[in-house]
Order: sequence, then C-alpha cells, then structure tokens
Amino acid sequence: MKRKSSFYRIIKLYLCLFLACLYGPFHTSYPEPVLALEEPSTEEFRQLLQKGLSLYEIERELSRLQDKEHYVSSQIELLTLQLEKEARQVDLLREQAGDILRSYYMGDRESLMLLMFSAESLSDFLAVYDMTQTIMELDNRKLKQYNSSYTRMLEQKNTLVQTREELRELRLAFVQQRNEHTALQAELDRELASHDQAEQIQAHLNQLSEGWEEKGLPLFEAYFQSLAKHMRDLPQAVASDQQVKRKGSTLHLTITDQTLNQFLRSKDDLFTNMTFQFEDGHLVARGESDGIAISMKGTYTLVEEEQPYIAFDIVELKYNYYLLPDTTAADLEDRFDLSFYPHLITDAVEVEAVQMEDGKLDIQLNVSLKDFLF
Repeated sequence: MKRKSSFYRIIKLYLCLFLACLYGPFHTSYPEPVLALEEPSTEEFRQLLQKGLSLYEIERELSRLQDKEHYVSSQIELLTLQLEKEARQVDLLREQAGDILRSYYMGDRESLMLLMFSAESLSDFLAVYDMTQTIMELDNRKLKQYNSSYTRMLEQKNTLVQTREELRELRLAFVQQRNEHTALQAELDRELASHDQAEQIQAHLNQLSEGWEEKGLPLFEAYFQSLAKHMRDLPQAVASDQQVKRKGSTLHLTITDQTLNQFLRSKDDLFTNMTFQFEDGHLVARGESDGIAISMKGTYTLVEEEQPYIAFDIVELKYNYYLLPDTTAADLEDRFDLSFYPHLITDAVEVEAVQMEDGKLDIQLNVSLKDFLF
C-alpha cells in the first residue's frame, strides 16, 4: 500500500512538471527575431543614386529640348510667312524696276531731257528740270527698294535654312537623349528589381532628385549667374592692379588663384565659401553652402574670331560628390557666359594665346600701335 502511494506521488510530480513546462514561464512564447535587411555596399549604393540623378537630369534636358523645338518651330513658321510676304514685294518691285530700266534703255527718259532743253523760258526750264529730278529720284528710290527687298529676302532665306538646320539638330539631340534615357531607365529598373531594398533605395533616389531640384540646381544657377556678371570686369580689374608685363608689343596678363578669389569675393559674398584654383590645366572651383557640396572643373580656350576671346568650357560638375551629366553642363553654358573678353580693357589689344599653369592663368595680348596713334 505504501509503494502504491509513493508511485502516485511520483506520477503527480511528473504531471506537475509537465504542466509547468507546458504553461509556465519555461515555455514563454517569443517572436522569432527579425533579421535586418542587408545594406548595399557604399559603391553599389552610390552607383544607383548616380544613375537616378542622371535620369532626372536627362528628363530635364528632354523637356528643355522640347521647349526649344517648339520655339524654333514657331520661328520657322514666322520666317516662312515673312519670306512669302517679302517674295511678293520683291516680285512687285522687280516688275517696277524692270519698267524703269526698260524706259531708260528704250529712251523714254530722254524725252524729258529734250523737253527741258527745248524750254522757251527759264521758268519752263526750271519746271521741267524739277520734274525730271523728281522722276529720276523716284526711279532711283524704286531701284533701291528693290535691291533692299531682294537682299532682305536672301537674308531671310539663309536664316530660314539655318533655323531648319537647328531644328533638325534639336530633333536628333532629342532622339539621342531619349534613347539614352530609355536605356538608363531600363538598367536602373533591372538593378532595383533584383535588390532586396528596392523601396528604400527608390526613396533615396526621390530624396536626392528633390534635393537637387529644390536646392542644388538653384545654387549652381546662383553661382553661374554671379560669375557671368562679374567675369567681364575681371580683365580691367587685373590690369588696374598692374598684373601686366610688357615685352615689345606683347602684353602678358597674369591672373593668379589669389587674385581671382579676392576679386570674386569682393563682388559677391556668395563666393566666400567657394575656392577657385588653377590646377592640372583646369580651373577648379569647390565649395559648400547650407550643407551642399558643389564643384566645377573647366578649361579656357582661345576662340579666333574677328574679336578673339577666351571661352570657358565646362568639363565636370558635381553635386554632393555626384557627377552631373554633360546635359547639365551644356544647359548652364548655354544660359551663362563665363568667357573672358580681354579687348574690353581697350580696343587696342587683341588676345593671341592663353595658357594655364598651376596657380595662374596667363593671357598673351598683342598691342596694336595704330589704335594708340590714330
């Protein structure tokens, strides 16, 4: 009986332990740990964002090309109407000019001369003379009108041909940019589709594009607008600071990093956070404003025209260390002129050469003595 009682106690003990394990604190249910999504590598992430920013800028370029195409198309329509009107005027004046020339060739105008010399009195002579002068002046005016109208018609034809060529080039550029956009978009879509964090990356892409549109692009435009305004005054400022060396009829105008930075900062406080340097054959500008890092790299080249000048060509633009596409540089170059015009110092000088070295830009000018003497 005693063994039986011990057996039941053992059974109860195991039962209590079983129930404790089943419902007690030893079997508390915890959710399975959530593993953090693997962050993309820095280079991979930057490449994706770089493509997204490039796509945004290409889209902006496509919109700009469309607007310009519409404008050029409207100009072609206007020029066509003007040319048609001018052609009708030329036809009318050509007929009148032909009648005038024919009258002289056939001797019709000689009768006026005969009438003048057959006058019986001085008053009759003077009256016929005045009438003859009036007729000849009218004839001459008509011939000049015809010549001017014909010249205008030829100029309008040339303008129309050039504008149509511009439209053709715009359409080619549009197609090229659209194809590039399509290819880049497909590439980005493929990469995002295969990525575990596609939504997060897309959010970063949207944030980067919005930041560029709202802050980055306006900041670049502000810098370029101020540069375009003040660069024209730089040659005079440098010349007044006696940074010009003369050798015979040749002048060497030297612009150093320090000179350029001091000049720009004296003109606009915007350049306080921007530094310009001549290095490796380029003008490089780097700066930061309101947490936005920007940089620009470009070159100066001599443009030999009737009035030679030194053109500035953008090689590279970066926004927060992201490389901007060539279309952005082309757009800013089109809207803001950063070229040098040394002849603005005086008409007596003409730029002959330009050379960049580390720390300075050297401009070689030729002095025309005749402009000083006459």
